[in-house]
Amino acid sequence: MSVILLCVKFLAYFLTHSNAILTDAVESIVNVAAGSFALFGIYYASKPADEDHPYGHGKIEFFSSGFEGGMITIAGIGMMAKGVLAFFQKDEVHSIDLGIYLSVAAGGINYFVGFFIMKKGKAGHSDLMIASGKHLISDAISSVGLVIGLALVYFTNIIWIDYAVAVLFGGYITFSGFRILKESVFNLLDQADHDKIDHVISILNKNRGDNWIDIHNLRILKYGSVLHVDCHVTLPWYNNLQQKPTMKLMQ
Repeated sequence: MSVILLCVKFLAYFLTHSNAILTDAVESIVNVAAGSFALFGIYYASKPADEDHPYGHGKIEFFSSGFEGGMITIAGIGMMAKGVLAFFQKDEVHSIDLGIYLSVAAGGINYFVGFFIMKKGKAGHSDLMIASGKHLISDAISSVGLVIGLALVYFTNIIWIDYAVAVLFGGYITFSGFRILKESVFNLLDQADHDKIDHVISILNKNRGDNWIDIHNLRILKYGSVLHVDCHVTLPWYNNLQQKPTMKLMQ
């Protein structure tokens, strides 16, 4: 699907020579490259834990989404630079109406595909799929601004609006990419997620054993879609620790 959208957007660019549409088309190249890397990340993250990776391989999801965010950020900066240069080069723009139709079609498909991927990612607790879905949805939302800008060019014949839209579009893409990159880095560094901590604490409290005296040194490690909970449980002195206490927790 990403390859088809890439072809549609570049067709729109070749028909219109619009810098705004070019920024959208270049981002689609990033989508295809990042999507391929994301598929590898999902495959590798699904591998079971082994002796060298006792917590599994889920961290690859954060690396993969960080790679996607980095590519998006770099592409956005390049798009802004191209838009600024266009003010001095005075590029010609034509067949704007065709560009509008193709952009609307591509944006609509992006939104529905992104919504589907993000929904699946939330169901499977996959940060990689959620990041990819959010990226496609943000791409679709930005297409609305792109279409509005093209419509203004079409009705007013003020060409520099196209250049301005390209710069704004590039800025929005840069911001979206940086946000994905930052979140991935925080996950790789195991930054505390207080919402998840509160959720785990509530589960522990609901399923607290009668003989549990205290729970401390609680640590939560997120490896892709899997949470590893590490904590110390204080039990009464008379408990026979050779008989493993059963502690069934809700997932």
